[in-house]
Amino acid sequence: MNIRHIIITLVCFLLTGCISPSLFSDGELEARNHMAMAAEKEKSSTFQAAIKTYTEISETYPGTSVYKPAVWRAAILNLHPDNPDINTTSAQEWLHLYLKLPLSSAEKEMADVCLGFIQQTNTDRDERDKLLSLIEQQKKDRETLIQKLKHSRAELEQARRQLKKLRSYEKELSILKDKLEKMKAIDVQIHNNKIKQ
Repeated sequence: MNIRHIIITLVCFLLTGCISPSLFSDGELEARNHMAMAAEKEKSSTFQAAIKTYTEISETYPGTSVYKPAVWRAAILNLHPDNPDINTTSAQEWLHLYLKLPLSSAEKEMADVCLGFIQQTNTDRDERDKLLSLIEQQKKDRETLIQKLKHSRAELEQARRQLKKLRSYEKELSILKDKLEKMKAIDVQIHNNKIKQ
């Protein structure tokens, strides 16, 4: 078979749809190469670099066969337990984008499970944050109460000291009153003696 027959046969296959022209496109090959690079980054646990590469693939090669897997991997890596920079918001965005693609029922179910997990995690985190906030507020309230009690104790101690002073003055006044009464009695007696004389 000569070269002309081979070319005509390939063109016929292309025209009838037996061979996809995307297999020969530069974009498809480049996208697959980028997918391989992203997979290597993922294997070496450089998750942020892998996510960046999957993002570039999804932005640069949306019409290729690797678009859907790139979107999925970007979503999953944002939730990966070994990823020190887990980003549930970004994962949610990627999963919503993924759910807009043509998916099998298993793929759709897996994406829905991941979204449910994120929502439950967010709910748990919100409840934990509320509880921590409540605990923090209770600590502040307790500190405020302790300060008020300390202040009240100081005021009470000051009132006790003042009461002690007042009682001391009361005793002195009582002594002075007794003295005055005695002096008055002496005065009256002197006066009465003068009148008798």
